[in-house]
Amino acid sequence: MIVQAKVLKKMIKTNGYIEIPSIGCSMYPFIKEGDRCTFQDVDKTLYKRGDVLLFESSEGVLTGHRFVKSQKRDDLLWIICKGDTNLFPDSPFPEHKIIGKLIRIKKTNKTIDMNQPLIKIYNLFFTNIRLLSILVHLYVYKILKKRNEGVNEHTRSY
Repeated sequence: MIVQAKVLKKMIKTNGYIEIPSIGCSMYPFIKEGDRCTFQDVDKTLYKRGDVLLFESSEGVLTGHRFVKSQKRDDLLWIICKGDTNLFPDSPFPEHKIIGKLIRIKKTNKTIDMNQPLIKIYNLFFTNIRLLSILVHLYVYKILKKRNEGVNEHTRSY
């Protein structure tokens, strides 16, 4: 496990949660770059399809994506997650790489509690309806990219 992931896990154990800023657009529009995301420790039996998990990816990168499913292989439980704008799921990773579960998003003008009923429905829609991911992917990677290139083509990339 990378040092950063170990430190974050320790901080969650000590404080009960961590709050970190979002980077990237893989969870757009639900989580936008700069939103402050609060994660707490998660009992491995309590996360559900659609929950956003913070984990160390198989590439060693800290990632916050939706839990899609798990599968038992080689006496390990492997987790599969997916970003909302990604067309395909992430590479499977062993369950012990999970750092925490998203409980709150602080946006510029509001705070979103992940236990709100409408948020739970939204999470399930994005996890179960692939067309939503395709549409958001097209928007993010075509329209937003063009818009950002028009503003300053050298400072932002997707």
